[in-house]
Amino acid sequence: MNKNYYTLEITTTQKCNMRCTYCFEGEELDNEQQALPVETVIENVKELLTSERFLEKHNGVTINFWGGEPTLNYSYCQDIIKAFSNEPVDFFFYTNGLIIMNILKILSVVTMYNIDRSRIRFQISYDGLWNDENRITSNKAGTSKLVLETFDKLYSLYPDINVTFKSTMPVEKLANDKHSVVDNWKHFRDLNQMYNGRIQYSPTLEYTQVYNLRDEQIENIKHQLTKITKLELEFFETNKRHVMSWFTVRNKQLCSAGMNIGNIDLSGN
Repeated sequence: MNKNYYTLEITTTQKCNMRCTYCFEGEELDNEQQALPVETVIENVKELLTSERFLEKHNGVTINFWGGEPTLNYSYCQDIIKAFSNEPVDFFFYTNGLIIMNILKILSVVTMYNIDRSRIRFQISYDGLWNDENRITSNKAGTSKLVLETFDKLYSLYPDINVTFKSTMPVEKLANDKHSVVDNWKHFRDLNQMYNGRIQYSPTLEYTQVYNLRDEQIENIKHQLTKITKLELEFFETNKRHVMSWFTVRNKQLCSAGMNIGNIDLSGN
């Protein structure tokens, strides 16, 4: 059945245990403001689920837990999941994947309340070959090893939960040579095969800077994207699935379109 769910993004905390080089949140990551009272969130979602006007358009709600790093406020997430354990509500986490124990605490509620695991999804941020350059802790340490260990643990304990990798693709990597982004695609292809298709590569172009590209740089971009397209076609012919999410069209809603989606910040706005 096609779930025509409304998406509600909730900022659970502004704090983050990482300091990624391209992060657009900057000083906001030190914000001490507390999240909107969990009771208020629960009350408002329940109001949606009982609204005739809402139900004319939507079958339920997907709650996206956002930050900062939402697993730093794992008890907040647990309370919301408990409140809607038997309601038409799905749950999605944007996470850096560094604190596996907090993720497992969240998932303990799923087991305790016998929640269908298809209702839970995790998007783990991991950039692949240049992850340790850009995705660093506050102590400037690389994070690749910890992130991959988190995925491996989730794969072992919860093989039926949807986990994807969200990656930032630096424009300079695309523009300044003909191989680096292709090599990164191959890295995710190998992970995809290692974990039997459980990993999908979902990159977004790094968009915090303005670039004035020369003709040869534009040609490099074309070359790499063309090469990746050919590799995707070859991979699909053999495996009947794609590595990169750009080639898998499963949803008419793009997050950038802002359709059927709302946001609640720490102040309740």
